[in-house]
Amino acid sequence: MYFPEIMTKLDVLSEQTGPDLTPLAKQIGEAKKGVKDNQKTITINTEDMLENSGEIKVLQKEIELLKLQIEEIKVSTSNPLSQ
Repeated sequence: MYFPEIMTKLDVLSEQTGPDLTPLAKQIGEAKKGVKDNQKTITINTEDMLENSGEIKVLQKEIELLKLQIEEIKVSTSNPLSQ
């Protein structure tokens, strides 16, 4: 008695299909591509920042030198005995 009912229920269940996961799979693929693109951009930006950091240090030293030179000029032009 139970066997035919179980078989009928199994037949009904086996004919059913699951939800279409294609759109979800597409979204996951797009998200993965976005993550890869972001990783590349982060790497490029990090390299640029490191390069800029070195250039900034050089410019800071140049500014220090120019400040010293300005001070030397001020001192030399303010002392009347130096002329």
